Amino acid sequence: MNNNFALNPADAVQGIIDWSTPLGAHIAKHAPKPLFEEGFEGTPEELALFLRIFKMRGNEYGWFNMNRPVTIGDIREDPNDPNNGNVYNFVDNYGNLTTEEIAAHARQYMFNDDDDSLRAQQDDNLALRCLTNSIALGLKNKVMLKESDWMVANPANADLQTPSAMLFLKAIIDESSIQTNATTSAIRTRLSELDKYIVQIESDIGKLNEYVDQNVAALTARGEQTT
Repeated sequence: MNNNFALNPADAVQGIIDWSTPLGAHIAKHAPKPLFEEGFEGTPEELALFLRIFKMRGNEYGWFNMNRPVTIGDIREDPNDPNNGNVYNFVDNYGNLTTEEIAAHARQYMFNDDDDSLRAQQDDNLALRCLTNSIALGLKNKVMLKESDWMVANPANADLQTPSAMLFLKAIIDESSIQTNATTSAIRTRLSELDKYIVQIESDIGKLNEYVDQNVAALTARGEQTT
């Protein structure tokens, strides 16, 4: 295999991104762009799509690149246990990951100065800007008011805190879940009452398929399966 091959421009950058280069400037300009023309409002109908599009952006810029030593969106089950190799893509498994697990992962790179950690800090900043640029003002206001939910404390000085993109994304999901009552039992109930839902939507098969896909994705993210 050609060692110079990279599927996306960001993958061609080994280590720290040099913002003064043309490629670095390209990444700085395009990675934080909004995912949609109109900001995500936190509606249940749009949550699954929002997460999929964010995952595509993350794949493009290496935020979910398992080939890197450190990536911001692949969360280790126990970052302090070298024998625990379980790693979870945040977007696919957000329902299985606790705030502390995500924060523990972020602390592995947030406050270190080796090249791999510094690159992850750059990626985290890009992802955070992408998310803040992609949500509507109303949702942004709700998430911003809960700033402590998406800040990571420096182990050496708890008064020094840094925002985490994945914790910010979790806060967005949590706000959307509050609106949708998206517990596992509620999701299963919705899937078991499709006969009622199809009457509500006047037998629109396209809407029914979207509704099923959204609920199955939410169930999967919580480590559950349909029966």
